[in-house]
Amino acid sequence: MVTDLSQWTKSTELIHGNSCFETVQLTGSKEGCGVGACGACTVMISSVDPDINTPDIHHLAVNACLYPVCAVHGKAVTTVEGIGSTRTKLHAVQERLAKAHGSQCGFCTPGMVMSMYTLLRNHPKPTNQQLLRAVEGNLCRCTGYRPILDAFKTFTKESCGDGCQCINGFTNGSTSPVHDRDSCGENSQCVNGRTNGSTSADHDQITSGLGNPKLFTEYDSSQDIIFPPEILTTKGEFLKTCWFRNGGVAWASIGCLEELLELKSKHPGAPIIAGNTALGVKKTVPLSGDFFPSRLKTNVAEDEVIVNISIPFTKKDEYINVYKVSRSNHVDTAIVNAAFRLQLDESTKTVQDICLVFGGVAATTKIATDTANRLIGKSIDPSKALAQPGVVDYVGAEDIPGETSINGEDIFALGKVEFYSQIIGGIIANTPDIARKAAKLVDVKFEDLPSIVSIKMSASKVLGEKANRIRCHVRRIGGAFGGKIYRIIPALACTVAARKCGKPVRLILSRTEDMSLTGTRQPTYYAEYKAGFTDTGVLQALRVKVYVDAGFTEGCIDYVATHILFNLDSVYSVANIHSTAICCKTNKATNTAFRGYGAPEAIHIIENVMYDIATVCQISQLQGMAMVTVYLDGTVLIHQSGIEMGQGIFTKMIQVASRVLGVPHDLVHCQETSTTTVPNQHGASASCTADRNGYAIKNACEIIKERLKPFKDANPKGSWTDWVMSAYQNRVNLTAIGFYKCADVTWSWVTKTGRPYMYPVYGTACSEVEVDCLTGNHQVLRTDIVIDIGRSMNPAIDIGQIEGAFMQGYGLFALEDHRYSPQGILLTNGPHAYKIPCFMDIPSEFNITLLRNSKTERAVYSSKGVAEPPVSLANSVFFAIKDAIQSARADVGLPGPFRLDSPATGERVRLACADSLVGKFPVAEPGTYTPWEAPL
Repeated sequence: MVTDLSQWTKSTELIHGNSCFETVQLTGSKEGCGVGACGACTVMISSVDPDINTPDIHHLAVNACLYPVCAVHGKAVTTVEGIGSTRTKLHAVQERLAKAHGSQCGFCTPGMVMSMYTLLRNHPKPTNQQLLRAVEGNLCRCTGYRPILDAFKTFTKESCGDGCQCINGFTNGSTSPVHDRDSCGENSQCVNGRTNGSTSADHDQITSGLGNPKLFTEYDSSQDIIFPPEILTTKGEFLKTCWFRNGGVAWASIGCLEELLELKSKHPGAPIIAGNTALGVKKTVPLSGDFFPSRLKTNVAEDEVIVNISIPFTKKDEYINVYKVSRSNHVDTAIVNAAFRLQLDESTKTVQDICLVFGGVAATTKIATDTANRLIGKSIDPSKALAQPGVVDYVGAEDIPGETSINGEDIFALGKVEFYSQIIGGIIANTPDIARKAAKLVDVKFEDLPSIVSIKMSASKVLGEKANRIRCHVRRIGGAFGGKIYRIIPALACTVAARKCGKPVRLILSRTEDMSLTGTRQPTYYAEYKAGFTDTGVLQALRVKVYVDAGFTEGCIDYVATHILFNLDSVYSVANIHSTAICCKTNKATNTAFRGYGAPEAIHIIENVMYDIATVCQISQLQGMAMVTVYLDGTVLIHQSGIEMGQGIFTKMIQVASRVLGVPHDLVHCQETSTTTVPNQHGASASCTADRNGYAIKNACEIIKERLKPFKDANPKGSWTDWVMSAYQNRVNLTAIGFYKCADVTWSWVTKTGRPYMYPVYGTACSEVEVDCLTGNHQVLRTDIVIDIGRSMNPAIDIGQIEGAFMQGYGLFALEDHRYSPQGILLTNGPHAYKIPCFMDIPSEFNITLLRNSKTERAVYSSKGVAEPPVSLANSVFFAIKDAIQSARADVGLPGPFRLDSPATGERVRLACADSLVGKFPVAEPGTYTPWEAPL
């Protein structure tokens, strides 16, 4: 209980607030959103029941960014450091997640680990459903979730014990057969089902498999850390009221209800905090329409508290249904929700009592009183008919044990009669005559309805210093995918602050501040097109004009617009094409770059063009630099210019050096990126970082290899360390600088000639979705991807990138919706309102196949970059949704092309279905209402 609410957020620390964990050097837990919506800060809180003699220990996974420090009095807090580390020994959860490649940038990994660890402490052999419930509050931007579930499902009851891939009843994963290691021939790159990767090392490639479950350390729950004995021995002390004070705030951990009521009477305005949940209310009152007078307010007096909430069991002929529509498939605030309770008269089956409650349609919960009053007593009453001699019974929709409709038509009309003579029910009698006469006695109440009968240089400039006085160093960054290239103003502001105070300065933005200040993913765009095509659907001419929201400054908008124009034809051959991109200035934060850089948007535009044509025709310059040093013990250190952000660049560079030098992986280490060692760097973007830096490392290693050749020839039976030592003793330089320039990557806007990309990445995807036309929600049932990435250097990494990119594209085209106020304020400025894909959004069956026997000389070791292209493949989900909508529209007599904006949110899908319910809500005339958001 807090006695000064005004200072609560300022002075009372949260577990993850005000550097609480940093104070004790426990920095594994990450603060991602600050509002408990991403799970990155998950820790385990353990407590013992103080009212019983036998210790009953409870473990709870909590969001540390919301849990008050004072609330852990008498409890044990376990962070990710407490269960295992690389310096001691990894816990089975950590080990399996790593070996299954379930971590890319690593930001979400500690939270994932702690959620799973807590589940195992409560259920050493959990079910798949318990697993999904345990991690549904954890978000990941990189992996696409599949490898995380692959790792965690090995702990479940449904697993076969040896970690095999069969998962009975599991919602995610392919049922495709697992390919044998050598079944695919020489270039074994095909990936089926959930194995998703090759384990072969053909053509001397150093290939990483996807983790052999048989090598996983066995999980032994008896070896988990024990509950602190000092808490067990003094648990009675925690029943007493305990006070904590911090400045003007006092926190009371109260031992009994009487003390709580006494304190509440003295401080009626003080909130009651249970964990991070505010409570109020005490008397027994019905949850009627006036119980919540406004948002987050109740009609309970300040000196009252909640004792309990009683929910009675249903009675005979009483039915309750609840409905919820939200932006995300996991824990999320509803856009619209409803709860219906119906009580039928036992004898007449008429509506005796009914309550219809709706949320999300107004500022407070609304009860449809008028509608309920109209329904009471109005239904089908066969009592008079049943009283006739020879009548046996009445049959209606309520008697159907299975599906109530066939081919879209009700067997018995349910609530609404669509046409004259539609069957409502039937009388069962001994003779046809008796049945006909009795049927006329059935009392049916109708309501008539209308009918129709037809960074670096910037810091140098800002600080007024020369470039050689500025050092930028980066070990790794979170899953940025381009987002940290251009919007660097916060970093520059931080350098100014550091310069002024003469001390290191760290700038940490909350997720809301970050999204509002640095912009969101690639800009909003609007496209208009004219297309000329033959009767058979051959596109012959295309004119496209794209308007791109640039925000208030240029930023990366010219690059994004350029990539849109470059990719507008996608895989199609268009003889005549004219495209224009217009960048529009708005009073909003300039959006940042994001994975794909305009290409997914361009492909989305051309696919819309081709979709409409099919409907009408009824046809179902870059550089890379690296420095490699060999030490006397044979170990190799790499410095290169690629930024690690979860795409596995460090691992691939180690593979390149390992292959060229012919040494094991564990002898090679990739150092953090620094302008001190590798200056004049190019941004890590456009899926070409591995090519630039891989070739540079290859060049440097070949130089060292050539320097070592005389010593290897002189001692052919010697070891790698022998040759290195001999070279050192002969004063041979064991450090080399490698350099690489991507050839022939140029483009002239004057002559419209050149080669803007090093090579193409070909891919195709097919997705199957199920759309609920009533709510607009959808579920991806299956996705199959075939993609040409050359000869993958590391299938485990590349498949992870494909899955992660596809799921990000899925968010782009189907979920992630930006909303701005009329004043240009970003409303979706955090995970509470901006929803990215979660565990429950993964395709129920997800198959990825890497095209075999594909080569390219322009990629390092013929392994193409693949971080961005798969984003575009998520268009398959969008157009599957659109196809389902088109089918629904055809059912109501609305065939032909229609507009569906991206993302295909539940609201847009529902409105696009355009049935009779949508027609009851016409679009309001401009000027008759005050808009809460600005159209984009």
